[in-house]
Amino acid sequence: MKKLGILDANWQFIQSDAGTIAAEGGSNDSSWTNLKSVAVIAKPLFGSASISGNGFKFTGTGGVANANFYLLGTTNLANPLNNWTWLLTNQFDNNGNFNFTNALDPNWPQGFYLLQLP
Repeated sequence: MKKLGILDANWQFIQSDAGTIAAEGGSNDSSWTNLKSVAVIAKPLFGSASISGNGFKFTGTGGVANANFYLLGTTNLANPLNNWTWLLTNQFDNNGNFNFTNALDPNWPQGFYLLQLP
């Protein structure tokens, strides 16, 4: 946990190691009466990669539960991001984990992948 800031003696913003930001504390300060949501900073990370059947399987963690993500790929890491190929749209599971299998393609002698958040 990392303290990000303090509103008054009773309230503080904190960030968990997973990136979730929350307000904690208690106060009758009227400036908090309209607080309706908490921001979440997603930091998805690839956890493993393996060949599975006729595909390249990825797993990872750190996403926002049930939120969408996009998988982009390229054979040339030097390509600008707008030239990477959109491969799929998928969703993180209830715990922010993800897994997917990308079909092996003989036209891709090497591949580079990127998770993009909307």
